Amino acid sequence: MAGPGRPQIPVDPAAGEVARFARGLRDLRAAKKLSYRAMAPLAHYSPTALSTAAAGKRLPSWEVTKAYVEVCGGDVQAWHERWSAVRATLTDEQPTPHQQAWEPEETWVRQGPEFFSESDYRRRRFTRRTTVIALCLGLVIALTITAYMTVLRQSDEPSARQKEERVGTAVALDTLSIVEGGWAFRGQTANLGGATYPDTMRQNLEPCTAPEAAVEYNLGKNFTRLVAFVGIDDNSPNSSSTASIVIEADGRTISSNQLSFGAGALRLDTDLTGVLRLKITIKAEQGSPICKPLGIDMAQATLFPTASSITTSPAP
Repeated sequence: MAGPGRPQIPVDPAAGEVARFARGLRDLRAAKKLSYRAMAPLAHYSPTALSTAAAGKRLPSWEVTKAYVEVCGGDVQAWHERWSAVRATLTDEQPTPHQQAWEPEETWVRQGPEFFSESDYRRRRFTRRTTVIALCLGLVIALTITAYMTVLRQSDEPSARQKEERVGTAVALDTLSIVEGGWAFRGQTANLGGATYPDTMRQNLEPCTAPEAAVEYNLGKNFTRLVAFVGIDDNSPNSSSTASIVIEADGRTISSNQLSFGAGALRLDTDLTGVLRLKITIKAEQGSPICKPLGIDMAQATLFPTASSITTSPAP
């Protein structure tokens, strides 16, 4: 049970009937060891109204007195007689509490071990909700800024491959002069696995009579990578045979891949650092019973130059 709370200003019983009445109320509360805040939700009056009733300056209304006495376990009938006797001694210069502006009766709400007036409870709840909303908004803003900064850093910091590609301007393989061999068609559009690829070079192989074709370039050690898309064209008359593409750098094989009809485009990404001669050989499957032409495409074949191969204008 709560203690008596903060002490009130002492009241002198010799000051009159109202003071003696107030002193009696205080003694009644002290016997129960109740604070005005603990009494308020039980009496349905604010702590201020109960404290004022026992202040000894004015005679409280009977309604407040009755609530005060009931909470403290006093004899309501005896206190009513006592209140009436004091009321009878008051003059017109001493107005009754009915003529005073008493605090309105409030609804009290229990929250955990404590009671709060409804206005205090609503204010606390509003403050709590406002704080939660502010924290949530702050968290959302912080996460948004973090995500934005992450994306910004990723866009500002290119990958190792992007840095390499930015060393110089990429060159289409088709623009280089052929040292030996050749393509059946150049500048075509490839259809690989339902997708179209422009800037295509094509070899038409005859599995029974001419199953192999090769093209050789002089790179002059000016490039670091070859990127291209290869595959058997969707419009190839021969849809049963398979093929392979072999890439050689200065006489050694650095890449070999199998190709089959309908498999779509195979992406090649081959390291050409320090390579002088590049040879691309396309072979049809040997011993194929299908002798129809087999169309092999190399689309968007691109070379990326080394830093030393980039020519710059001399400084003025």
